[in-house]
Amino acid sequence: MTEPLRPALAVSVLVHVAVLGVAMLLTVRQVQPAAVADGGASVHGETFDVDEVLQARKQEPAAEPAPRAEPAPAGDSVPVVKPVVRKPRKETSAKPDKPEPAGEGPSAAAATASPPGSSGGEPAASPSAGTAGADPGVANLAKAFAKAVTAATHKDPTWDELPLGSAGSVRVAVHVDAEGRIERSLVAERDEAPAHLVKLVDRTLLLLRAGRFALSKGEAKAGSETLRIEVTLSSVEAQEDYEDPRHTVAMGFEPPRPGQPGRAYFVHAAGRRFDAKISIE
Repeated sequence: MTEPLRPALAVSVLVHVAVLGVAMLLTVRQVQPAAVADGGASVHGETFDVDEVLQARKQEPAAEPAPRAEPAPAGDSVPVVKPVVRKPRKETSAKPDKPEPAGEGPSAAAATASPPGSSGGEPAASPSAGTAGADPGVANLAKAFAKAVTAATHKDPTWDELPLGSAGSVRVAVHVDAEGRIERSLVAERDEAPAHLVKLVDRTLLLLRAGRFALSKGEAKAGSETLRIEVTLSSVEAQEDYEDPRHTVAMGFEPPRPGQPGRAYFVHAAGRRFDAKISIE
């Protein structure tokens, strides 16, 4: 009974050996590529430890993943920078001023302006003998004198310092030549006359030096004319809208005529009023 079992036992042993051999071959083929690819495990000898190869792979530092960009917060928009394109500047050529229509502009205003020595709203003196209008460029002497009084005196602080009431009177004779130029002037009793009135006459005549004038009386171009000036100072309501109490808030004049006196006046912000009565003698 033992003899028949020997062949079967031999076959069984061979089968098991074959199975084990195949299993070992499969195991070697699965592990060997990993070891070669790793490059860190040695394959010298007939056997090697699979755990050492796996342990070496675990110790290698893994490559750090690339950082992920953080998403932009909701509602925030990325500013877009647009290139600035500068447009070429247009060269503007100088254009001539438009011509002023007839009846407008400075030329028309000068044409309609009142003649020297007159004020707006006042009738001009008739162009009789010795008055403005008889000769172009010649003004009436008495009218021009009355107009120049306010321009010569309204900034003089003397008139704010003198007491109220009459400031005196003065007489002046003005001589003109054949061309109407003021040749000389003479203040009557100059040494006895009030100093502020003498200064008034001198400053007024200084403004008339460049003009040409005609006398109010007579037809002669050359001659003299005597004017009398009386000054009165008074007080009116002050104007609080001005910082400078001596600021001139009003001024004007009325031309004198033979037998009819004229006047020149101004008012300061503090309420001081100046009135000069001008008569032709």
